[in-house]
Amino acid sequence: GRPGSVKPFLKRLIAEQTLRRWRIQRLRAHYIVRYGLRYLWPRLVTARSILHYPPIPIPSDGPVELHLLTCKRDLMPACWSLYSWFHYAGRRDPLCIHDDGSLDETCIRQLSTLFPGARIITRAESDRDLGLYMKDHPHCWRYRQGSKLSLKIFDFCYYARAPRIAIMDSDQAFFARPDDYLRAFDTPVGQPERV
Repeated sequence: GRPGSVKPFLKRLIAEQTLRRWRIQRLRAHYIVRYGLRYLWPRLVTARSILHYPPIPIPSDGPVELHLLTCKRDLMPACWSLYSWFHYAGRRDPLCIHDDGSLDETCIRQLSTLFPGARIITRAESDRDLGLYMKDHPHCWRYRQGSKLSLKIFDFCYYARAPRIAIMDSDQAFFARPDDYLRAFDTPVGQPERV
């Protein structure tokens, strides 16, 4: 075509749209194959409804402190997990949410809005604090830096303010009163109680 012709522009536009459409179809197929159609609706639509629930005020101290490590991908399941705990347990315990390094400002704001008073420890903050604390333990530091799950070992204990901590997980949901957990929480420190 001649300079300024519409034909090359249209060919490029059609090629880009075709590629974009192909990528979207491929992504949809990936999710359908990986998770199934039943999983898509709750994961993409229903899960976000938790953000419209009333906030749960979190106390600053107590005999048991809840700790949860989460990532951006698991933010909604983490919110449901914590909300279901507070709803069914019928008690308010201090809460500390640890960022694996993927949470952005929007995620932190959503957590702070839903659980006002909860401590949210960003990865940058924990790297700074534990970097100083673990300077004499290079093997532990290397392990912590190499595995995101190791944050549950080191960070939970480092940031604990209560005599007991309870480790929560993003995929842990409650549908009834968690009597076994609560019994363990109420057992005096020093007396073992298995959950």
